[in-house]
Amino acid sequence: MPSKSRGPTATYVTPGDRLGSSAKYTPTDGAYTRGDAVYAAVAGALAATPTTVGVRRVHPPPPPPPAAPPASAGAPPPPAPAATAPPVGLPAPGAAVTCRVVRLTGKAAALVVLAADGVPTAGDYRGLLRSVDVRSTDVDAVEMGEVCVPGDILLAGVVGVGDRGGVLVSLLGEDRGVVAATCGGGDGGELVPVGWGEMVCPRCGRREKRKVARVSR
Repeated sequence: MPSKSRGPTATYVTPGDRLGSSAKYTPTDGAYTRGDAVYAAVAGALAATPTTVGVRRVHPPPPPPPAAPPASAGAPPPPAPAATAPPVGLPAPGAAVTCRVVRLTGKAAALVVLAADGVPTAGDYRGLLRSVDVRSTDVDAVEMGEVCVPGDILLAGVVGVGDRGGVLVSLLGEDRGVVAATCGGGDGGELVPVGWGEMVCPRCGRREKRKVARVSR
């Protein structure tokens, strides 16, 4: 699952990562405010100033800096650079994944997997969310359009591998669901949760149904 304690000194973030306090930072492109914190809405490089924070789309992560030349005799060795996890392949069952919704097809949502356990994937792997994997009760009454819509960013769990490759994912659990969404009324504002089943646009007041994830702060 993506780290929620990452701060503005990080160089690469994934959707759902906590970027800082909303009292200190104003979100710009690629970021949104939820409660008292600012979170990443897309995967990419952190773009921060003393008062703003956002995310510049980068995929895959930027390469590490070149190695420093050998130190002269007697000089202390330079500090080791921070380790950067390599992109991962197709996520295995049990992995926590960050996905973007591509389209809704009846009782399912087609997804693109962006990251697994907080590490960006090496390619755009397909994912599938079925209505039976949204919740554990009253599954026949699930309406996918009230769970997510194309363009939403989801946190989900991998439950299997599809028959055509890709992964099957689940939203079971309070920490699974939509973490970033845009107003469908043409306003373009980032929706803000007002419950576990609804989000609102702070610009126009439009309310939209979603299966909202509980994001740690």
